[in-house]
Parts: sequence; C-alpha cells; structure tokens
Amino acid sequence: MTAIGDYFRTALLIDDRAVDTAADLESLRPIPADGEPTPGVATPSEGTPLHWNSIVNAFLEEEVVCSVLRPNKGDDVQNVAVRGSKITDLLILDWDLFDDDGEVTKRTIIEIVSTNPRRLRVIVIYTEMPLHSVVDALVDECGMTEKPDLIFCREATIVLVFSKSSIKPMEGEEESNRIASYSELPTMIRRKLEDHFGGLVPELAFNGINIIRESAPRVLTTFDSSLDAPLLTHRALLPEVSDAGPQFIRLLTGEFEAALMESSLTDLLDEDPISERLELSDIVKVPQILSEKLESNSAEEALALGFKKLGLDDNRSNRLLAPLVEAFGVGREPHKSLAVLMSSTPFGDIPPRLEAGVVLENEGKYWLCVQPLCDSVRISEPRKFPLLPLVVNADKDDNVKRNSDAMIRAADGTTVPVRFCSHSYEITTSEFAPEEDDSLVQARLEEGTWYFCDTEGKRYSAVCRLRDEFTQQAVQKLTSGVTRPGVDLSEWLRRSGRS
Repeated sequence: MTAIGDYFRTALLIDDRAVDTAADLESLRPIPADGEPTPGVATPSEGTPLHWNSIVNAFLEEEVVCSVLRPNKGDDVQNVAVRGSKITDLLILDWDLFDDDGEVTKRTIIEIVSTNPRRLRVIVIYTEMPLHSVVDALVDECGMTEKPDLIFCREATIVLVFSKSSIKPMEGEEESNRIASYSELPTMIRRKLEDHFGGLVPELAFNGINIIRESAPRVLTTFDSSLDAPLLTHRALLPEVSDAGPQFIRLLTGEFEAALMESSLTDLLDEDPISERLELSDIVKVPQILSEKLESNSAEEALALGFKKLGLDDNRSNRLLAPLVEAFGVGREPHKSLAVLMSSTPFGDIPPRLEAGVVLENEGKYWLCVQPLCDSVRISEPRKFPLLPLVVNADKDDNVKRNSDAMIRAADGTTVPVRFCSHSYEITTSEFAPEEDDSLVQARLEEGTWYFCDTEGKRYSAVCRLRDEFTQQAVQKLTSGVTRPGVDLSEWLRRSGRS
C-alpha cells in the first residue's frame, strides 16, 4: 500500500439490499461461506442481497473501517449520504436504490459537488445496473468529466464505478474488468485511486498529510490545556485580540513542519526510491538527447544521483537544462507551475489583508506590498502603503530570462517570472483606508477575484502572496540598494576591472 492508499481509511456503504443478520440471509437464499452471491440464483428480492459482514471484513483487510447502512423505503437517503460524505473518505452507493433508476444517487452526487467543490470526496458506485447507462447519466445529468478507465471527475469530487459480481457481461464488454466481488472491491478501489493520483509529487503530498495526521499526539502534548491561561492572558494584552489567531496558526505550522522534517517523508527523494521509479518510466529510455549530452549511457544515474555527483560543474549543468527538460517531454508549463509553488501561495476563501508579501496588479503592472506587519494592523484612519514594483522577467516569446527572483500566477492563470527592484526611486506609495469596524485593509471579492481599492478609487487585484522568505529577500534587496554609498573612483581603476 502506498501513502495514497493509506490516506483513505473510512468508508460508508449505502445499499437498500444490505442484510443485517444470518437470519435475513437464510430467508432470502443460501449464502456460500465466503458471503458472495451466487449468480443466476433466483431470490425473493429483485436484486442480489449484499452481505454486510463479508464486505466489512474485506475493507478491514485493506485497513479501512467500513460502515454499512440499509435505509428503509421513505428515508431521506440523499440527506444521509451527503452527511456521510462529510465524515468519511469513501462513500459507496448502490445506483438503483428502491428501483428509482439512480435518481437519489444522481441528486446526491450533484449536491455533494455543489456543497463544497474544493473538498476531496470519493464516491464509489457499486451496482447491478448496466454500466453504460450509469456512465451516460454521470456525464449528461451530473456534469462529470470522464477520465480513462471509468473514472469521473468534477471539481474535487471523484466517482468510481464498479459492477457487482452478479453481473454477467457479454464477452468483450467493458464491464468485464469492472466486476468486483465483496472481497475484491476494497483492493480495486485502492488501486484505482493510486492510479488516478499516481506520481512522485502526489505520493509526497499524501505522505505528508498522513504524517500530519499521525503527529496529533505530538502536537497535543506540546499544546495541552496548561497553555490555556497564558494564551488567554496573551490575547487579552494584545492591542488587537484578533492578532492571536494568525500567531497561533504560525505556532501550529511550526510543529507540523517539525513533524514533517523529522519523518521519513524526504526518504521518497533518496537515490533508491528515485531509481525504482525511473526503472518503471520511459523517461531515460526513449530520449537520446540527454544521454548524448552526457556522453554516456548514464542518464538514469544522473537523474537519480544528481549531476553534481557525476562530476558535472554548474556551467555544464546549465548547458544540460534544455535537453533535460526535453527528455521529460512535458514542456515548460509544469516547470513554471513548480516555480510558482516554490515562491508563492494563492488566496483562498478568506479575504486577504494588505500587508508585506501581498502581490498586487494594476493595469498590467505588478507590485509587492512591503508594509511591515506591525504597520498593517490596528489602523484607525487611511494610511499609505509602500509598493515595490515587480519587473516581468520574460522575453517577447514568453521565455524566462536569467536572474528571475520569483514566479507568480496571474489572475488569468498565466505564470509570470518577476524580478525584484532594488532602487529606492522605483518604489511608490498608495493610500488605503481600513474597512468599517475593522482595523486593517481587507480585500473585496468581485466575480471571483479579490481586489483592494485605494482612497483615490484605483483598484489593485490581489494576485497571490509571496512566501515569507521571498518577501524578506525583496525587502533586503531594496534596503541594500537604499544604503549603497556612492564613491568617487578612478575611472581607469573602475573600468580596467571589467572583462
């Protein structure tokens, strides 16, 4: 099991034909020892009964705790399913509940997607209905996008479709590789999720989430109830009590960072795990450019060990940049996306406040707010905020130039390399007023975009937030330029030093 499979630990299965006891089973028909239904055996029910004990045990083998619910006719199944999706990792639904031809299941999926589209939810359809009818309904009525191998996505919701083992498809039908017995269903779900999220970076992300989850005892030991009194004292003494929230968040993230640093998370990027992944990939087998540039057949070794360990200096590594990117065959966009992640973070649903690190855009120009945090809060009247211009560092063909300081993502989704200015004459100030009943400058939302409006009515779109260390670097670069002394030097001496 990978970290992706380990993330999914709870499940709720809703099926109107789930049976509760052995007596219920016997009243319907004989059930084999493994609990699997026998295809073709007629029963008093219109569908095959689902033996809850067998499926619960099967999920437990995959280290997933599964609850099974058999609703009564007339119950609000949709409401129960939506509530269940909020507290479980996997929601497993029969398509044809009480012979409604999927109506409740379709409405449930639509409501789950619309309730909180950014939350990861996995819905599994486990049905006796023909898969083609289920597929058509998911796409046409639920607005799902079909991915390879009967995986459907909309926003952050994923839907997997499996047939019950009572289905007997014709030879060659696509259902044949989607039939899942009770014992097979949990494993098939896990494998499909691992395939869907598969990749080195998702594995790192899921591993990190699992580590944070497991770090609860450590965090609770550090932040126990003995700190309640000093926390309340600290909050009461603050000039603005709302400042305690962001301060406490920074304390928590520090503990989470420590837990991640002390874990085995970084082991995924060591030589052996990387080599194993490369052996399964065509990256180092198909393209010859990288191998030719290395003048050897050690492309895989170079990627696993790093160029430096092969004795390549920085100059030669820089010359290998283009063939290395070409060898992976993914173009420039993924590299830009990684650069964006490493230097900035997007805004969420909470209105951002104007402070150091916030990147603004006005009439195609980008600005970095460098107002210190202590001067950005507890404002009772309009205040000027210093804005440092960010120079777009790309040529006319959108190629990134040398010496870029950061990469940001604009409101239209494009990636923009920027360079920090260091001259004091380039900085500007704009006056902003705090919101009513607030002591800080908060952004407003319009058509899905956050923006700030200064006292003169000029609008600045809130683009993103630079990571703290990048903001500090920009401020340090500015202050170094401000404090740079001018000297009179012999022109012969000054110019003769240049190559």
